[in-house]
Amino acid sequence: MATADAVLCYNQTWLSGPSYWLPNENFTCANWDLCYCPVIEADPDVAGIGVVVSFMASALLTLILTIAWILLSRDVDPAAINPIDKWMDERICDPLQNWIGPDRASRAADCLRDVILSFSDSQLVTGIAMLASAVKLLNDGTIVVYHFNIVTDLAWFSSNVHLLSLRVITNYLEDDNRANTPGPRRYTNKDVLRLVRIALMLALAGLLLYCVWISGYSDWYSNAACPVSCIRDRLQKGVLHLGGKPRKWLIVNYVFILFGYPVSTVYAFPRARRTIRRFVKPVFEALTDQSRWPTWVWYLNWMLCGVIAFFDSDLDALLEGVVWFALGMYWTVGDRNLIHGYIFPNGTPAMSDKEWAKLGSFGFGQLVPLVLLLLPILTVIESWKMRNSVPPGTPGKTP
Repeated sequence: MATADAVLCYNQTWLSGPSYWLPNENFTCANWDLCYCPVIEADPDVAGIGVVVSFMASALLTLILTIAWILLSRDVDPAAINPIDKWMDERICDPLQNWIGPDRASRAADCLRDVILSFSDSQLVTGIAMLASAVKLLNDGTIVVYHFNIVTDLAWFSSNVHLLSLRVITNYLEDDNRANTPGPRRYTNKDVLRLVRIALMLALAGLLLYCVWISGYSDWYSNAACPVSCIRDRLQKGVLHLGGKPRKWLIVNYVFILFGYPVSTVYAFPRARRTIRRFVKPVFEALTDQSRWPTWVWYLNWMLCGVIAFFDSDLDALLEGVVWFALGMYWTVGDRNLIHGYIFPNGTPAMSDKEWAKLGSFGFGQLVPLVLLLLPILTVIESWKMRNSVPPGTPGKTP
């Protein structure tokens, strides 16, 4: 039980025996086992409608732009060994590019790439900043489960944006390094930027894994008004344990992060990707050679090769992006509404209607992220004008 000024505590045993009221300012994690948590004060800069919508919109826009970029930029490669990518090239990408016009499609793809990379860098840094701030507040004992959930959900969108953009970066760098020139390898600014992006990406993944681990506590959602530090400290000591629905979502998070990030990191290096494909090609040919295997083994080999080809394809990257986005939407909407209507046993709402209304208001902190969504439009206009200012086919002058 809690009021706006105090929380109900028990002297010795939870929910039984003598009780007393503890002022909110005196509540600490030492009281957590025998006290209700204080009511939540709204933080519009974290859970406000403008902030949430801007993150969702940027993730959705990146997903749409990445799909468009893949359709407009892929070329039919006779040497390609991935049957899924070859099918996409021949049946979808090539006809679409011919319908639009190869030159116009190429310039449009370059413009889309510029927008996607700008989204990627800004969202990557923003995600790290938000999670680092959440961890700082966690160590200070000043962030509650409700706001911690929202920060983690928004960082999930940032992660989704960057993993989608890595497909663009990977193909872009692979095209840039496709020609194997003789002599020693020369490192360029693109190589440096790639290493910086990967370092920041791994930092974001590490912060996400840490925050997701804390949220796997079995009664996580029942303690939305409580300081996260109280739960983290007891998890580390083994007093509390992971379990229930939170642990299931923890496993889902870990599968996506521990699969998506290592694969994207390796594939961000064009030489590594080409080396893997050179190794896989003869293996594929041997496994799918019907003369070498009994019929049932040959069918199993085809299934195995199909699974590998799918996870190496652009189609897999797009479907993963869709699933990441859908999960992020589900978690963010659910977590944001978690506290709305939640009532303590004494009838006091965990967040008052006045505080909840603050989350739906459009103040300065809500309008700024929404206005910043206009920046990609300026990037598209500038990039398109730059590329259309160069006559088609002019060598060495493509911006």
